[in-house]
Amino acid sequence: GLQIVDVADPTAPFLVGSLLVGERSAALAVYGDYVYLVDTYEGLRIIDVSDPAAPVVIQHLDPVPFPQDVVVVKDRAYLSTWNGIYLYAIADPTDPVLLSVIPEGDYYGYEGITVRDDLVYVAARQGGLRIWDVSDPLHPEFLDDQNMSDTAVDVDLHGDLAVVTCYHGNIRIVNVVEPRDLRLVGGIHPPGTSSEILCRQGVAYIAASNEGVRILDLGDPTEPEIVGRCHVGGFGISLAVRDGIAHVAESNGGLRILDVSDPRAPTPIGYDHVGGGFSDLALAGDLAYVCGTEGALIFDVADPTAPQLVAIYPTDDWLGEIAVRDDLALSLIHI
Repeated sequence: GLQIVDVADPTAPFLVGSLLVGERSAALAVYGDYVYLVDTYEGLRIIDVSDPAAPVVIQHLDPVPFPQDVVVVKDRAYLSTWNGIYLYAIADPTDPVLLSVIPEGDYYGYEGITVRDDLVYVAARQGGLRIWDVSDPLHPEFLDDQNMSDTAVDVDLHGDLAVVTCYHGNIRIVNVVEPRDLRLVGGIHPPGTSSEILCRQGVAYIAASNEGVRILDLGDPTEPEIVGRCHVGGFGISLAVRDGIAHVAESNGGLRILDVSDPRAPTPIGYDHVGGGFSDLALAGDLAYVCGTEGALIFDVADPTAPQLVAIYPTDDWLGEIAVRDDLALSLIHI
């Protein structure tokens, strides 16, 4: 379920609230005083955390089996499932209203979602990149799709380009300036799996299963070039990039910090290995919050050359995903 930890003093985190619900928490989104918690087997729960000591489920939505992810933007929640994407109006989170369903069609499930204005960009597994117009949320309009020749995993936007990562390593760049007429403009196929992607200032940072971090120069989208790599001790599981510094959570329990101000020469500048296994990372101020098999760990990264573990909040079970808002850390437990 959900655990809420007070991290106002990062050297002494303590549990302020928890809620044991569901069987397998998979993803969460924080929006205002509410947490939207996805359970793979039991659907979406909306949890009021205005009093973090006493989180309360105020709504439970279970439209179809196997929901995968949730994105919340402008009083709308987009719930991706293996059967389509469910759009809910959540202006009143106690009474969410199903507006419409983006159908799965012939494809097996939806994965990553990015929303810009009234367009939803979806990594649709075997369906590649698909774009829907939700300016009329009651009647989403399918605009176009682009086959990836691979299993699409995640998508992010760089100007008029959509960059899509794929399970078998393919990275595809699609011109989306005309969303009704998508044009594949470039691509690259490095070895291994490409997963989470973040596009920032002309480059794409990609968490890669066999290389930690790949950095892709998007200056010429017709010939994207990997200009930087950092081979690390474990698989790159999650990353955050800020002010030319990349923070990478490795699968083997290491926090790797890279100087990526020159994307052609990413340079490891800091490292701290605590063992166990990491699964997710979030940044807030000078602190990195990392979760995994050992619970929730807090690192002081004010000096990126010397990250220091300042606190551990141990748990009996593996933490799968973490989010930080104000002085609260919210995480998912896998049991």
